[in-house]
Amino acid sequence: MKACEGSPAGSNCVCIGENYKKLTWFQRVFGVLLIYVPIITMPFIFFSAYISYLHLKLMGAENIKTLSDFLPARKSHRYTMKTQI
Repeated sequence: MKACEGSPAGSNCVCIGENYKKLTWFQRVFGVLLIYVPIITMPFIFFSAYISYLHLKLMGAENIKTLSDFLPARKSHRYTMKTQI
């Protein structure tokens, strides 16, 4: 028995995969491709960010923040043996 089968009638239960076989071949292929689009485009995003950074440096920009300037200190969000739940 699924968890949503025992729920009261009229509840909004999300059912994933029940209609997969009813979809057309094109819809299934397109849906699977949408999973991989962000993975494929990620190198281009990093490359364009680096090109923008390099452009600013070549144009004479100073005090440009890097990614590490926006991240918290590594120890600030780590558990220790004393603070672990």
